Amino acid sequence: MSRSVDYEVDVQLSELIERLRVGLERHPTAGAALAAEVEQAMALLTARNQRRRVLQRMQAQGLMDGRPEQARLDLEAQDAQLRERLSGLLARLEPRSADEDPQAS
Repeated sequence: MSRSVDYEVDVQLSELIERLRVGLERHPTAGAALAAEVEQAMALLTARNQRRRVLQRMQAQGLMDGRPEQARLDLEAQDAQLRERLSGLLARLEPRSADEDPQAS
């Protein structure tokens, strides 16, 4: 799905967020350290979404001054960081599912 600033929505990032949401619903008491890291990741995701909306408004108002390519690259880099962080959180959360649910494999 294409967005302004020639930015493509990161489907993998969306899938990771959904898997993390489901995992956290299964394990609401996953631990304070994991919960704090999830909170930090969600704060980064919120900041990313706010930045994307600002860039979209700037582009719509003609205020990008030929910088849409750099804006797109910055968003993609931020998405890559979030994918890595969310993948790590999922890796820590999913073994809990396998331990608690023998049919989860």
